[in-house]
Amino acid sequence: MIELRIVQVHADSRILAGSNSDRIDPDKWHPLIMSFRQFYGIDEQVHPSRLGKGPEEAYAPWKLSGLKSVAGKVLSKWARYKYRV
Repeated sequence: MIELRIVQVHADSRILAGSNSDRIDPDKWHPLIMSFRQFYGIDEQVHPSRLGKGPEEAYAPWKLSGLKSVAGKVLSKWARYKYRV
């Protein structure tokens, strides 16, 4: 879990809703979303991802085996203790 406080937001004037500079027009904004290590727009993949080309085990430590699995479990327990998760 991450808790944060947003103190300032920058938005390109082309996506603002008319003369109201405090609102973003959702019809003008086309966010880039990362899903399953791939980049998507609202409905289709828009850009290849270097993360998607690497081995899934690098991002899913629970899929590791052998010594790497043991090291991953130790680090996971340490992180849970340190951050009280």
